[in-house]
Amino acid sequence: MIRLTIVMMIKVITIIGIIHVYILNSQLNYSKIETQTK
Repeated sequence: MIRLTIVMMIKVITIIGIIHVYILNSQLNYSKIETQTK
């Protein structure tokens, strides 16, 4: 039972990490586009 919860926690942390990286990348790309248009 404990092992299953640990696996679930790792999966959740991984998903959150991927989402966080995706958001950061999209923000960086957005700022790059803004600086290019100016």
